[in-house]
Amino acid sequence: MPSSRLTLLVGPACAILGLGAGIALTRHPAPARATAAAAAATDTPPSREVVAFVPTRARLDDEEKQTLRTIVREELAAERAAASASPSAKPATAADATWQLSSDAMKVYDDVRVRVDDAIARRTWSNEDRAALRPQLAQLPPEARIEAMRPLLIAVNQGKVNFTGHGPLL
Repeated sequence: MPSSRLTLLVGPACAILGLGAGIALTRHPAPARATAAAAAATDTPPSREVVAFVPTRARLDDEEKQTLRTIVREELAAERAAASASPSAKPATAADATWQLSSDAMKVYDDVRVRVDDAIARRTWSNEDRAALRPQLAQLPPEARIEAMRPLLIAVNQGKVNFTGHGPLL
């Protein structure tokens, strides 16, 4: 499954990125203070002073909190108004995702669901199950395929069904 490959690559990629950022941050010198102007005025060479920064929590007083809340409310109201103004921006609902099947396709869909439900009840999915299901899935439109296989995919992802074969799940 492509998502599992992506999951395997995300961790190492973040570690490499963090390592690179750590190395890059340690190579830059600490920020200089305003001692350069004072040193120029006294004709003494500037000293290299070590400056330690301690992370602090941002604290907002009540007025700043109220201002921030007002800004967030205004932004949310503007987004809601823009979303309600354009009908194409409506999110798809389950009622919008209806699909029609012929009587033959409905029989195939029911057979697929019986096989899927049986595999979930057995808690196993094999190469034989996959081979038997492929020709039936080819007869269904994409939306019906997705809906027919959804319970199996969810069960496999949750670890409720064990894939005993090799290669792709479908």
